[in-house]
Parts: sequence; C-alpha cells; structure tokens
Amino acid sequence: ILTLLRERRDNAAIVLITHDLGVAAELCDRIAVMYRGRFAEIGTVAQILEHPCHPYSAGLLAAVPRFDFERPKLLPIPGSPPGSGASQLLSPSRRWISREKSQRRS
Repeated sequence: ILTLLRERRDNAAIVLITHDLGVAAELCDRIAVMYRGRFAEIGTVAQILEHPCHPYSAGLLAAVPRFDFERPKLLPIPGSPPGSGASQLLSPSRRWISREKSQRRS
C-alpha cells in the first residue's frame, strides 16, 4: 500500500491516518496531530518532527522504534483519556493551538 501511495501522491491529495510518524514524514508535506478527537497541532513535517509542541506529538515521536540508542522511559500525557467523563484536558492556564494561528499573531 505504501508503494502505491508513493506512486500516486504527486497526482492526488491524500489524507493519511496513522500513528506512525515515520510513514507520515515520508509521504506527507504537512501533519495534523489529533488528540482526544481534536487537532492538537498542525504544521509542516519538519515543524512537527523537529519541535513538537503538544505532549501527544512528542509521545508519538518517542514511540518510534529506534535501535541506535537506549530509549528513555515514556512519560505520561497530562489529562484524562477519552471517554472518561473528564471535562478538562489540560489546565486552564495552558492551551494548545495550531502553529498557523500562533504564526498569524507574530
């Protein structure tokens, strides 16, 4: 399937849904990270991979298998998992916005 997507990506728009940021980095120009059913972060492949802003983005990157070093312990993400009835994902003092919105403010 990945070979077919690579062959067709220049002539089509593709929406790829995956937890594998390595695959997304290879096939996509932009990445939107979703957490709990909402967009947590949007940016170019380089922005997301080099400087993730949301803890879930950082967690996805930390989960990519690597064999060139010993992996540090994975850290939990603040908040409650989906469907737990929790009304607040993060503390009210910290909100995550898309990179596009933050760039418009500068």
